[in-house]
Parts: sequence; C-alpha cells; structure tokens
Amino acid sequence: MAQVTVSRVKRLRDVGRSYKVVLDGATVAKVAGGKAASFEVAPGAHRIHCSIDGRNSPELEFHAGAAALAFECEAGEGRLSARADSRARPQAYIQLRALA
Repeated sequence: MAQVTVSRVKRLRDVGRSYKVVLDGATVAKVAGGKAASFEVAPGAHRIHCSIDGRNSPELEFHAGAAALAFECEAGEGRLSARADSRARPQAYIQLRALA
C-alpha cells in the first residue's frame, strides 16, 4: 500500500468549508483550508480529484507504488471570481497538482 497525502492551501474562498478528496470515484477524505488528509491506496493506476458542491478540480491520473505521494489543492483564482469560475469554468474552481 502507498500513502497519499492531499494538502489544501488556505484561501479566503471556501474558508470554513472542506473539500472532498475523491479517489477512483469514491470520497476517501475531506480536507479543510490549511490542513492535510492522508490515506492508503493499493498499488496501481488511480484517478484523484477534489470537489465541493458539484464543482471539481481537474482529475489527475497517477500510479501508486511503494513511495508516498503528495498532492496539493486550492481554490482557483480569487474570491471575487468564484461565481464566474463556477459557471463558465467549473473545473477552474479548484486546482489540484501533484507535488514532487
């Protein structure tokens, strides 16, 4: 099993609300701003994204082996663009990236 950690950058947008961490279609954790969540995954190919209120980050594919993996999510852009992001660019509402 490999350990996966998803940390969330603290931003004004969605303050006080947690993002769901979705792995292979199932919610495996929730992460609040400035916090992190860790969980174990079986070796092999997986897909991960973060979600809140039906708005998702882009989905990332990764391969789990023996090494620990880390991802970071954050609210996209600034708080003032939240409404525009959720309508025009729903996958820009949350950003997700793999950390080296």
